[in-house]
Amino acid sequence: MRGKHNLKLAGLLAAAAMVLGTVAMQAQTTTPDQTQPGANAPSERQNRRGQMGENREQRFQELSQKLNLTPDQQTKVKAIMDQRRNDMMALRNDTSLTPEQKRDKAQQINQNFHTQVQAVLTPDQQKQFQELHGKGKGITSMAARKRRALRHSPEKA
Repeated sequence: MRGKHNLKLAGLLAAAAMVLGTVAMQAQTTTPDQTQPGANAPSERQNRRGQMGENREQRFQELSQKLNLTPDQQTKVKAIMDQRRNDMMALRNDTSLTPEQKRDKAQQINQNFHTQVQAVLTPDQQKQFQELHGKGKGITSMAARKRRALRHSPEKA
């Protein structure tokens, strides 16, 4: 009788060990998105960066269309836009500057961008470009409004 009792106890212990072992293995193999909702999802910043890449291309296409750029102008303006992006990224990563210095430098980069684009355009296109950017209804202003809306969206609160 005692042997049967020991056998039952051993069986119970074996079953308990298997359950605990399975739970432990499951805990180790669980991915972050299974333990925390959204933990494996891209961060909001990563999403914005991806969207910025798409928006950058959209802004270029919109600018190209509104100004009726020639293929040669498109190539030049695209290069100018890419240079501005690289300059802004370098500025963002520069930890030696104060926020005020960064703001001033960003304004300088944007002014250089506008000057370089203007040099590529015809006089009529220059007027259109100035209207787009001067009245706050331009490509850059639309992107800025979208960024502000994202920053102040209720999801972040």
